[in-house]
Amino acid sequence: MARWLRAFYKYVGNLEVILLMDNFEAYLSAIELVPPPTDIRIAFLSKNLSGCVFVLANVSRIVDEEA
Repeated sequence: MARWLRAFYKYVGNLEVILLMDNFEAYLSAIELVPPPTDIRIAFLSKNLSGCVFVLANVSRIVDEEA
């Protein structure tokens, strides 16, 4: 996960972004190892919301494919 975070930070460059993340323990540990730059804010989803976001992401992908 730390490797992914480094790649994400590099990808967004100096853009101001909000990264939405699940409260998974490995993600929290990775953020401690590789803290975000000042222009990237990390917001954590509540435990009950994570599954809903996953479903919405998949529905969005299906709709995009049909368009």
